[in-house]
Amino acid sequence: MAEINRWESSNEYDEELSKIEHYKLHPELMPFIGTHYNESGVLLVGESHYCSRIITDADRKYLCNEWYSKETPCGFTDKEYFHTRFVLHNFLSLKRSRAHSMFRNPANSIINALELKNVSDSEAFNICAFMNYFQRPAINTNQSIDISGNDNEFAFKVFREVCEIIKPELLLFLSEKAYKSFKSYRDKTDSTKKTPVIESFSHPTCAHWYGEKGKTKFESIIREHVKFSNFSPNCTYDINRIKSTMPDSFRLIEKRQNRFYDNTITFRVYGNHENPSEIVVHTKNNGKRTGVGYVIHHNFIWIWDYDNKRFISTNEIDNYSGLRAMYDEFERYIKGL
Repeated sequence: MAEINRWESSNEYDEELSKIEHYKLHPELMPFIGTHYNESGVLLVGESHYCSRIITDADRKYLCNEWYSKETPCGFTDKEYFHTRFVLHNFLSLKRSRAHSMFRNPANSIINALELKNVSDSEAFNICAFMNYFQRPAINTNQSIDISGNDNEFAFKVFREVCEIIKPELLLFLSEKAYKSFKSYRDKTDSTKKTPVIESFSHPTCAHWYGEKGKTKFESIIREHVKFSNFSPNCTYDINRIKSTMPDSFRLIEKRQNRFYDNTITFRVYGNHENPSEIVVHTKNNGKRTGVGYVIHHNFIWIWDYDNKRFISTNEIDNYSGLRAMYDEFERYIKGL
């Protein structure tokens, strides 16, 4: 069973991706592969990562002169700034900054284009793979990369190698600068020419995203080429069965009843009798309110911290009193339906 809050990249392609020479030096740049990528084939392509505002002179010298020949030094300032999967993990687990509109805006457009219900932007983004085109981070925070030296050559080489491994069906460039560089290096024999759809859009963090070359165009492409039903199991259950097989340790509650009681697991079904949409359990331990839910039509489990209004990863479960036992019992119950 897939989890709605499985915010780590799929490692399905990692064995082959790790053989790319540039990724041997900079594994932190390996692309994020969403849970549903194989069913959609959507590769989103950004421009570049960037460094923090407190970059040192030594870091700057390394970026300008040694980036393509030496691995990132252990002491490099804020290395996580250009760690693709770390950046995506923060976005997907709601540890976000304003810069994460780079991912949030396309995710919301996916929701709009496919008319998805009961789907978070984190879940929607998981239909995609993501990588930045330029293989060196920009030195200046939140600014477009100043292309120089081998930037264009390495970008095209690594991008082509990634495409040969993960075989995207849609290449969607979220940067005109990246697209123009790609187009200038692409030749007639390049395998990426066989990709059915290659499009470019205005950058999601700029005002132009909300124009015809951004959001409008992006949603049109997604609507035409991606079918959510291809990778969303249409799970349906009889509501009587849902309630009758509920574990004895769960307390059934109905609409408008209090969901949170100390050291008690409450059980509630959302939707109507003909079409239940979600099953959720709640508890309160040591004053902390948490919940675990199952979205029926999309076959996903989520975990939520109601006090801090954020998703909880499975790695964090043991930080919450009583949550591990509730999660394990709920998961067993769902698998048995």
